[in-house]
Amino acid sequence: MLTGGPNFINVQYFDHMRLRILELFQFSTRVVRKCSYIYKKLFSDDNSYKICVHTRVGDFTGFGESIVEEVSDAITRILIILKSHMKNTKRKFTLLMFGMDKNFLQSIKVDGSINKIFYVIDANLTRGEELNFASQSCDSFLSTASLSSYAFWMGFLMPNNRPIFYLPRKFYEFNTKQMLPKSWISLERDWIVYTKQK
Repeated sequence: MLTGGPNFINVQYFDHMRLRILELFQFSTRVVRKCSYIYKKLFSDDNSYKICVHTRVGDFTGFGESIVEEVSDAITRILIILKSHMKNTKRKFTLLMFGMDKNFLQSIKVDGSINKIFYVIDANLTRGEELNFASQSCDSFLSTASLSSYAFWMGFLMPNNRPIFYLPRKFYEFNTKQMLPKSWISLERDWIVYTKQK
């Protein structure tokens, strides 16, 4: 199974091995404890709904990188979807922003119903620790550079009951709608535009 390179291959080749893959990706006790400690330190008295957003720019330019306006619009759309399915309509939302370019992250405009924004880069986690922190912390996940192998593994390692959204991308023969798990929710451009115009 190929896991390296900027793009993963296609989930259809190994989705049937998901349980085995989760066993292989089990994190060490040290990593789990560290990430649990950070989570409790940040959110001990916070029961807000945590939306995790993965971004990738810079080295991913030309490969379906994250785009500020698309990310902002996608977050707005996700909030509408989530609120329509929540019994507690007054529940607050927190954004956990994953990405290496903090200036890019800070340029993303967010809906007024977002209570807090946390930039994961400030926690100085390793990539493995980030994956575990996401699996412990995220109530839902958005991949904004969905051809990224790292974004894929972040979503793939999430617990089964977490909704996972992505912005569809095409690059030569790569098409994320054919490559990603069928249970993941594709945020089509016309959905986002329609929502903004309503």
